[in-house]
Amino acid sequence: MQFIKNMHKGGKCLALIVLSCMLTPVTASAESDTPHPMTEKEIIEERAPLNLDELELEELLNYKKYYLEKIKSLRAEIDTINNESNRLLDALAAYDKQRIRITALMPQLIEHYAISTPLSTSLMAYAETIHNIYEDYKNHLTSLDTYKSYDFRIGIAYTSMMAQLAEYKSIYQQMQKDMDDDKTLLGQYQASLRDYYGRIEEIVKSKKMEEYYSLKQSEKELRRINEEIEERQ
Repeated sequence: MQFIKNMHKGGKCLALIVLSCMLTPVTASAESDTPHPMTEKEIIEERAPLNLDELELEELLNYKKYYLEKIKSLRAEIDTINNESNRLLDALAAYDKQRIRITALMPQLIEHYAISTPLSTSLMAYAETIHNIYEDYKNHLTSLDTYKSYDFRIGIAYTSMMAQLAEYKSIYQQMQKDMDDDKTLLGQYQASLRDYYGRIEEIVKSKKMEEYYSLKQSEKELRRINEEIEERQ
C-alpha cells in the first residue's frame, strides 16, 4: 500500500487517484517485479537470503527442505485458502465495477466543471482508454495471479489522466473541495470507492489470506533455490 500512502502525502487533492487509481506501485518494473500489495503480499521474515550464490550447498538444501515442508503443510489447507483468495478476487471485481464508473461520469464532470478543450478532449480519451482496458480484461480475471497486470495498466491510465488534470489549478482545487462533500458527484464517487476498498482490506488481513501469501512466497523461494542448485550441477 506504499503507493497509496505516498499519494496521501501529496495532499487530499489526489484522493481520486488514491482510491480510483491502482493498487500496484508505479515503477518501470512494477508489472513484473514489484509484489502487488493485495495479491502478492511479501512476508519479509519468511524470505530466503537474497545472496543464494554465496551459500554453501548444504545451506541451500536445508532451505529447500524447509520450504518443501512449509508448502506441504499449507497445501493441506488448500481448499479453505482458495476459498479466501476467491473471496478477495470477488471483492476486487466489485471494487473495479465502482472504479470504472468514472468513465460514465466523465461527461457529467466535464459539464459540471465547465471544462473546455483541449482538456475535455483529453479526459474523454482517457475515459475511453480506461473503459477499453476494463472490457479487455474483465472476463479474464479468473484468479489473483491475473489481476496484477490489469491493475497496473488501469493505474497507469488513471495516473496520467490525473497528472494532466492537476495542471489546471482552478478545476483541480474545486475538485479537491467537492471530494469532501457527499452531496457532490465526486464526493459520492469517492465515498463508494472507500466503502468497497474497505471490504478488500478486511479480507487481506484475514488468517487464510496470510496463509495464501505465505504459500505463494514459499513457492517463489523454492523456485529460486532450485535454480541456484541446478546452476551448480
